Order: sequence, then structure tokens, then C-alpha cells
Amino acid sequence: MNSFAQLKDSIFVELTKLGIQPGEAKREAEMIISHATGCDTVAQILRHDQPLSAGALKAAHQLVELRKLRVPLQYALKEAWFMGLRFVIEPGVFIPRCDTEALVQAVISIVQNKKQGS
Repeated sequence: MNSFAQLKDSIFVELTKLGIQPGEAKREAEMIISHATGCDTVAQILRHDQPLSAGALKAAHQLVELRKLRVPLQYALKEAWFMGLRFVIEPGVFIPRCDTEALVQAVISIVQNKKQGS
């Protein structure tokens, strides 16, 4: 497991063994590799056959081991995105959810409409 593609496939298999749905497992594999290598999904695709450093492989493996322990991905990565902003998080901090983003956007819209009406 030396290339981006091989690592992604390996992580995908491990995550699906945990019962994570295939679409989510693919997304998590990409996020783990991004965190371990600094390469976004597009770069991962473009470099699919390139070998990874020992450090990147080790970092990815450590993240997968945390997921096997059922540590939420955001806690393993120590970050989460919310409303386009990156937040550093740790256990004890609520993980921002997509549902909450939708709620915040609705509230912003309501407040903006009230400001325009007054």
C-alpha cells in the first residue's frame, strides 16, 4: 500500500468493515488522506499512482486506528468545518453538523428579512 489509490482502497475497505456506508467511507478515506498528506481530493486523483512517504502512511494508519475505536472522524482529525470555516475541536466540544448549518442559514435569512422590513 504505497500509492494514493492503494491507500484510499485500503482505508475504504477498513471503514466499510466497520459498517460505515460506502459513500461515507469514500468521503472519510479522502479526508484521512488529505489530512495525512496535505493533498485535497483533486490532487489525490491526479497523483493516484504516486508513492506516499512513510510519514504520510503512518499518519493515515493512525487515523484509521482511531476510527476503528469509533472515535468520530472530526475528533481524530482535530478539526471540523462549519459555515465555510475550519474549527479546531477536541473531545468535549460538540461536532458541528450539516443540519445545524441549515438551521443557521434559515435564522440568518429570517433576521435579514426582518431588518429589511423595519
